[in-house]
Amino acid sequence: MTQPPKPGGGAGSASGPRGRNGAVPEPHDEIASKLRALYAEIEREPIPAELIDLLERLDAAEERERNGDQP
Repeated sequence: MTQPPKPGGGAGSASGPRGRNGAVPEPHDEIASKLRALYAEIEREPIPAELIDLLERLDAAEERERNGDQP
């Protein structure tokens, strides 16, 4: 019969890379960190001119609709 794992004795608990606070980083921490970096990179990209044009046309159409104007 196998013994159940001891508390805190998971994979990589005795050795391996440690985080800033000395704890073994969880896989989701690494994923979250990479997603934050990717999102920050995307935020720095310019908005495509086609998207800006589309948004301006939608705003104009909404304004016409509010004023009761026809297209």
